[in-house]
Amino acid sequence: MNTSDYEFISSELRRRFSHVPIRKILLVNPPALTASEFDVAAARKRRYSAFMPYGPLVLATELRNADFEVSVLDLNFKVLNEIQCDEHLDIAAAWQYDLYQAITSFNPDVIGVTCMFTMTHGVFAEVVRKAKEFAKVPIIIGGVHVTNDTERILRGLDSADVAVTHEGDVSLRELLAFLNNPEDTQNLPRQIALLINDTVWTDTRRALPSADELSVIPAYDLIDAENYSTVGSVGSFNSLLPPGARVASVLSNRGCRAQCNFCSVRFFNGPGVRSRSITSVVDEIERLHCDYGIGHIMWLDDDLFYGDPAGLFNEIVRRNIQITWDASNGVIAAAMTSEIIAAASESGCIGLVFGFESGSSQMLREMKKPGTVSQYRRAAELIHPYSNIFSRAFLMLGFPHETLGMMMETMQLAFDLDLDWYNITILQPLPSTPIYKSMLEEGLLEDQVNPSEVRFQVGPFGKQTQTEKREREQVRRFMDEFASLDSNAVPSRDKLNLIWFYMNYKVNYERVSRVMHPIKIRMLQRFLRDIADRVTEKHALAELSAAIMEAKAGEWSEVARRLVAVDDALAGSSYWRDKFEAFNLFPQLVSLKEAVVTNRKIA
Repeated sequence: MNTSDYEFISSELRRRFSHVPIRKILLVNPPALTASEFDVAAARKRRYSAFMPYGPLVLATELRNADFEVSVLDLNFKVLNEIQCDEHLDIAAAWQYDLYQAITSFNPDVIGVTCMFTMTHGVFAEVVRKAKEFAKVPIIIGGVHVTNDTERILRGLDSADVAVTHEGDVSLRELLAFLNNPEDTQNLPRQIALLINDTVWTDTRRALPSADELSVIPAYDLIDAENYSTVGSVGSFNSLLPPGARVASVLSNRGCRAQCNFCSVRFFNGPGVRSRSITSVVDEIERLHCDYGIGHIMWLDDDLFYGDPAGLFNEIVRRNIQITWDASNGVIAAAMTSEIIAAASESGCIGLVFGFESGSSQMLREMKKPGTVSQYRRAAELIHPYSNIFSRAFLMLGFPHETLGMMMETMQLAFDLDLDWYNITILQPLPSTPIYKSMLEEGLLEDQVNPSEVRFQVGPFGKQTQTEKREREQVRRFMDEFASLDSNAVPSRDKLNLIWFYMNYKVNYERVSRVMHPIKIRMLQRFLRDIADRVTEKHALAELSAAIMEAKAGEWSEVARRLVAVDDALAGSSYWRDKFEAFNLFPQLVSLKEAVVTNRKIA
């Protein structure tokens, strides 16, 4: 933008934010989904994520330090909490009431609404509109989703007055300082975007927080920090925690050294990684533990092993903070060292997820992964002696030009590494990522007009879960279809779910019967209980696998209960009968039933 553009935007900003001075700011985190998409039964089982709104809490601390008065309203927590008490809760009415009450009691000068995930877009837009209707004050929007798809979001959301893109630590304060000083005509805030007369004006100058600004502790006093894990899941290792464990999330690094073409982290945070001081991170953990009774943390980092991770973990040990932790977001396998894993184990690590994605060297190069197959093998070798750590890896299918043979290389690597579990997903390209743009150029993807149609879905409302439900209604011969695929060809999109199921069974469920280590038996017993009882519904394979682990642990009443659930699922589903036949699971089912009668331990 040139000088006249800055003057034009400056004038428009002051028109929209005419109510000055701005002193009181309400920051709002929307519910996860719209009321029509919300699964009440899933919520009551705590299948929805209940992460603390970490970004808004950091901004709240920084705004307080700049003498603003701040309130944080986490509508996602509110809805999940209220639905635990009322299974007939009118979800839309509930969050609208909470929003109205927060606005009328706090009387903010401006409202900021964040959106982290594309799947939240629908309800995010509703929250912005209602906030405008209730408060009649300017609305600032921000977050990862807003940054990834700024223009489309602003064009579809006329209630939003301005967007703050990327990290808002500096730019939000710049915006408020600019608005509070009517005489300032020069210092237009950076990283803002607004729609004026059908044109989206975007300032691309970056405003990165300094090292000191990174090392702030979120304003936990503005939320019910101790209660988040009572209404939903925080991370993906909850099944390994004791009942009633209080869980929180912490961030030590921002950004990622990798340049994976399917990931938006680099676009949001910029190149490279910026670290908080070890002292500030451990101070935060200590405060969570001492003030809020937090016993487990999940690292939010996209690159936890950057910098001095061993020093971070050793400081936790030095201070004798009795917590456990996991890295659900994934770590870079190539960064793993014997020193890091030893320090991780001693400081309370119970779960690590590696970001492998593929076992094909060609695909790893094409997706620009910061690792090789040999480095993956080395990481697995390093973690295997630590049986107290539940080791998992992310695998992904469906990349452009990826043949079935390459996918089978991924499956073979999973066999060879013998980790405890593999999370397999199908590629869902996100706007702003290099792969999204290249797939558009190749005609492999159609650009979506509505941002709510661009979804990367996970959890109980995920794309894979929805697909599974649809497929269970179809009758098909699984192995006949799989056998017809050409290993040298790139599978069509409609065949990827077939391949996904095959791989998921082979690298995860089939492996269960071979687990012999007592610690791993206990871990998988709890993990599979969680999948069968909380994460899935009428999932014959999960129930059978859970029954196998219950038998290994000698829990015969649980084995009997799960076998009844298997029979019920098979009786009502040709989908599951076909899968059991395809993988020859009926003899195993019969053997388990016989073992229940004799209480014979399963080898």
